Amino acid sequence: MKFSLIALLACAVTAIASPMQLVSRADASRIIVDIQLITTKSGDLNKKAADLNILSFILGGFGFSIASGLQDIGQTGAIAVNDVTTPPFDIFSAPDARDVIAVLKTFVIVHQQLLSTLIGKHGLFEQFGGTQPIAKALREIEEVVDSFAEALINLIPTEYDEAMFQMHSLDISLRNTISVYSD
Repeated sequence: MKFSLIALLACAVTAIASPMQLVSRADASRIIVDIQLITTKSGDLNKKAADLNILSFILGGFGFSIASGLQDIGQTGAIAVNDVTTPPFDIFSAPDARDVIAVLKTFVIVHQQLLSTLIGKHGLFEQFGGTQPIAKALREIEEVVDSFAEALINLIPTEYDEAMFQMHSLDISLRNTISVYSD
């Protein structure tokens, strides 16, 4: 009992004596890395989806890995949402905001390519009963994108118009793809 009490006292003294600092997770470099990671995952999944054909479904079931790849993108996006919504919320400098927009533009292009590929492969997924998992994953991604956009736009007011344009453009593509896979 004495040992536990001494250990508890030592921890309490250490905690009180140590200065507490909030680490800003919503900084430009962190957000840029998050967006780049999601961009890479979207590009890799697009290559995989583009290579799908009837044989890859029959022989290897590779088509079903697309839904799990989309889920992975959604989970990575959820981490990005956490990063962009963790206080303190310091508005990014104009140069940092421009850097964020640059990677955001690339992400939107790459993700729209993935969505376009998925629309083109819809018939394959429909033949093998794979549309519902994809529709579900796409709806989850849409929620993540909306949360991320809302938080990010508050951090880059100098690039508000461009950020809104990019997010709106992506939102339209997502909704179109969700519609195709939900019918």
